[in-house]
Amino acid sequence: MAISQKFPGLNPYTDKVAKFMSVLAHKKRLLILETLLNEEMSIAALADRTDLSRTELTLQLSRLKEQKLVSIRQADTVKLYSVASPCVAPVFVALADLYCLSPEQLP
Repeated sequence: MAISQKFPGLNPYTDKVAKFMSVLAHKKRLLILETLLNEEMSIAALADRTDLSRTELTLQLSRLKEQKLVSIRQADTVKLYSVASPCVAPVFVALADLYCLSPEQLP
């Protein structure tokens, strides 16, 4: 499949892109990021929304924070998590365009 417009290439950024994509290449982290794209949440709210344990959420949020994809804000006694990177939403839009098709269209 040819790209209809000239693609500038990722060559100067391949290390950075590979690191970003490796963090996204985990279904639990994808679920967390997708949930946080809609609203800022505490661990308890994320656990309810995603059905992940608090231990698992803490582990995965730590990895996402390490890569600067999420940020934490303290509100009284609760830590609130949100998407920090402007790169996340466009990736999810592209993924939805590619994969949110009818089941027979999926690769």
